[in-house]
Amino acid sequence: MTTNKEIQNIDDFNGIKIRTVQNHNYEAFWKSLGAIIIPLPISEIYHGLRHGFIDSVGAPYENIVALKLYELQKYVVNTYHLPHLLSLITSDKLYSNLSTAEKAIIDEAAMKATAYAREKADERFEERKKILIDKGMTIVDLPEDTKQEMRLRAKPVYENIRALVCDDDLINLYLGN
Repeated sequence: MTTNKEIQNIDDFNGIKIRTVQNHNYEAFWKSLGAIIIPLPISEIYHGLRHGFIDSVGAPYENIVALKLYELQKYVVNTYHLPHLLSLITSDKLYSNLSTAEKAIIDEAAMKATAYAREKADERFEERKKILIDKGMTIVDLPEDTKQEMRLRAKPVYENIRALVCDDDLINLYLGN
């Protein structure tokens, strides 16, 4: 998230007017921390910050750079509330009709593609982080006790998602459990 207030403890989230992705689960996450959700289209973020309609933006580094939020915000707070997912998708019908040898080729290619995509995504992340630092933003890594409190407060949000998805293995993978 970006902000002009240095976030260090859980109480620092209280009352922050944040623009985030308009998704029930994202909004529930931020509300669980005490933030106030302000819905705005992405095209209105800069204007919203400039005129004080919002205090903060929940966004990945890529968007922070693209929207030039460094011109209006002092801090990037690494909340790590969402993982960066890389998905490879195929038709189950197609895959199940492949021979064992063909499946092995596809599986190996998928592993290589995943590793390559992860490497490139990490490089891009570091490039964007450097741009933000060079533009004067301060990167804030939250103290461990603050991250733990965030997890505790957001637990009902993730439990609700678990109930909807009905796949504990997938949810545990997503949460890093």
